[in-house]
Amino acid sequence: MSSPSRYSSAAASHNTTNTPSTSRQQSTKAERTADAAKAFDRSLKVAAKEIDADIKIRAETLHGNWPALNKQDKELQERTKQLSKENDEMEKWLDKSKKKLADLDDLDDMGEGLEDELANIEAMLGIMETKQKAGQYDSKGSKP
Repeated sequence: MSSPSRYSSAAASHNTTNTPSTSRQQSTKAERTADAAKAFDRSLKVAAKEIDADIKIRAETLHGNWPALNKQDKELQERTKQLSKENDEMEKWLDKSKKKLADLDDLDDMGEGLEDELANIEAMLGIMETKQKAGQYDSKGSKP
């Protein structure tokens, strides 16, 4: 039995020998982790300050430009209303123009019909003149 106790005491002494070095490594590792966390926190704070400063500058610029932006918005709304009115007027003009073009097409069709009628009349007059010269009709268009 003396041997098991000897082994257990040897194991215990072995553990005690490794314990300080392991605890130093663990404390060193813990210190490095803590230092890294602190450095990360600092870098985040620096980045946050830069972003915050940029946002503040932009906000100040927007607030400073608000009167001009508001004026531009009102002018834009007014111009949009004017363009809407002009658009309505143009649509009315376009509708009137379409109607006039349709009327012109009707007149064109009528003109073609009149041209056909005039061509027929001219042809008849030509025939009558020919027959009148031949003595078949008098100047009033009746047979002699």
